[in-house]
Amino acid sequence: MTQDAGTPPPGTGPLSPDFTGLDPHLMDGFITDLDHARGVIGERTEAIRRVFAANGIPATSLNPIAEVERWIDDHLPDLRRRLQIARNTATLPNWSPAGAAALVPYQEKTVLPAAEAQRLGRQLAEQYTKIDGGILNLDRQQQYQQVLDTLAEHVHDPAYTAAFFTALGTDEALQLPIVLREQLGRPEEATLAPPRPDDEIIRTVSQAFATALSAATHSPGMTQISDALRRPELGAREAFGGSLLLSAGAFPAQWLAQVLAARGLATPRTVEAGYLYALGNNPSAARLAINAAVGHPADQAKLKKWLTEFTNHTSGPYATDGEADAFGRMLAAASGAYDETDGNHTKDAAHYAYTIMTTIDDLKIGDATRVHLAEIAGSYATEITEGANLGDANQLLPSAFGSIKSQLPGLAPKFRLSPEDTYKFIKTFTDKLDHQAPFQVGMDFLTARVTQKAVSEVSQRQPALQLEETFAALGNVRGLQLAARKTYARTIDDAAEEFDKVRSFAIGTGMGVAGLVPPFESIPVTWTALSTAWSAIDTFKSDEVKEIEKIETTEKQVTLVQRHAVAQSLMDAGVRAQVSPRDYHGADSSNVALADERGHLRPFTEILKSGRNGIVALDGWFIDNGLGSEHPSLANSAKKLADLFNGGKTSAEAQAEYFN
Repeated sequence: MTQDAGTPPPGTGPLSPDFTGLDPHLMDGFITDLDHARGVIGERTEAIRRVFAANGIPATSLNPIAEVERWIDDHLPDLRRRLQIARNTATLPNWSPAGAAALVPYQEKTVLPAAEAQRLGRQLAEQYTKIDGGILNLDRQQQYQQVLDTLAEHVHDPAYTAAFFTALGTDEALQLPIVLREQLGRPEEATLAPPRPDDEIIRTVSQAFATALSAATHSPGMTQISDALRRPELGAREAFGGSLLLSAGAFPAQWLAQVLAARGLATPRTVEAGYLYALGNNPSAARLAINAAVGHPADQAKLKKWLTEFTNHTSGPYATDGEADAFGRMLAAASGAYDETDGNHTKDAAHYAYTIMTTIDDLKIGDATRVHLAEIAGSYATEITEGANLGDANQLLPSAFGSIKSQLPGLAPKFRLSPEDTYKFIKTFTDKLDHQAPFQVGMDFLTARVTQKAVSEVSQRQPALQLEETFAALGNVRGLQLAARKTYARTIDDAAEEFDKVRSFAIGTGMGVAGLVPPFESIPVTWTALSTAWSAIDTFKSDEVKEIEKIETTEKQVTLVQRHAVAQSLMDAGVRAQVSPRDYHGADSSNVALADERGHLRPFTEILKSGRNGIVALDGWFIDNGLGSEHPSLANSAKKLADLFNGGKTSAEAQAEYFN
């Protein structure tokens, strides 16, 4: 559709505000106020009209007010619709793979008047149904692509998408994603293969259907389609089409749980992967659906049996990576890894996490499931750290669900894991660095959180007093992780690669595990830095790695790395250095700069590029900050906490030998 220059876009103009970039909450408030104002104007105008009539005064002077009333009545429905479009845009599922293109950002200028949107939606459906899908139609792919592209342009418009799917009817709507996949998808991809999260064909159709469903109360045709998905007797092809249709959109939790009940979630071998992806997008629906399938989560026996059957189904000889991935996403969603934060989980979500952690270690697991188990572990870094703590009096007690009082300051676990169960669960995702990244991100955020709390509660000069047991427990976690790695014959701890994996996950779209996506420079990496013996957040480029490889790794170097990591963590939490990195000018003639542009310590790899001079400069900075003195200091705290971490790592790695 084109417009003449100077013509305002549909739905905009001097009396129709442009909401592009406006917070939907502000839009909601504006609409509420306008609705209230309409009611007040109507009441007061009618009262004045009655007074005029009683006194024989003509009411023509009130006509302009009546015009205002009519304007509000005409525009309120359209404003509500625009608000819905903005909300649809703002609530896309958060697990799309890093680098995947967004569908269509909300732009007010593209919003059509409701009647026009409905007309064009029906027109697109008619265009789709007239396409000859046979091989003799050489233009069919171009025609289908045009339909898909047009639908993508209006993917967040309830009026447009509801008119489109309603005009298709139930059967055509449910088969739409199958047809588009067959015509436009990868030639090697089987028609009935599980959906891929990076498949823009399926994502577009699913997002559009989710938008249309939001208008179902005003569209009998959409109600018929939504009701069909809740019927157990739905045909096999239509049921599979439904799985694709729901795989990427954001759907109402109650309705989605009902769909999964009809599709047989209680019987793992019968449910399509697309429906599991739908639950992975909607944690509330995942918990509701699993409750319906196995009863209330307090029924441990049923939940364990169901979990075992599902794991076997998604890791068997005929299972696909898509099924294993969808299963893992569903588990992570139900456990609160995508919608809750470490230390603040609800009872229902924590119960699912506890059952998974104490059940799934004995089972064969699909490769694509493992990274999602690491997401659960990262989201429950509190419980993992508590479970790994070998300095706790309860370390000999079995795992048990229910809040416990931790001896580690700042931790409030929702359940207790034994060290053995902690180790066995960690082992489920330590086969590859890619799989471990979400867990390590969670541990890094936990370390930053407890360090911040300790610094805020104790003397600036003595944070180690509050953190001694915590850093020993954090070392215990790393020791269990290293022991688990060895069972996969992966004993080489590649620091550069590990940092790269952790950072890539932290700044990608998978950051649901931590509940936020922080700015690049604020991603905490203390636990990973301590674990890998490199304090770096910069990209490890090949030439940098080669430069590092030229320098022999010594015990002195490793010690400095770990003290560097803890010192920066303490300073991030508010501990003041006696001599800041920016103010340090060593006695050596090299004058190696220790501070970056923010005044923080430069990454250790950068300091190391100066060779021995860099090591001497960093060592000198620690000495100037009290290392070896009799008084509490930043340097002494960093040394003590790093030593405690190493001791905890060594003891836990040895203890894990008895768990295999």
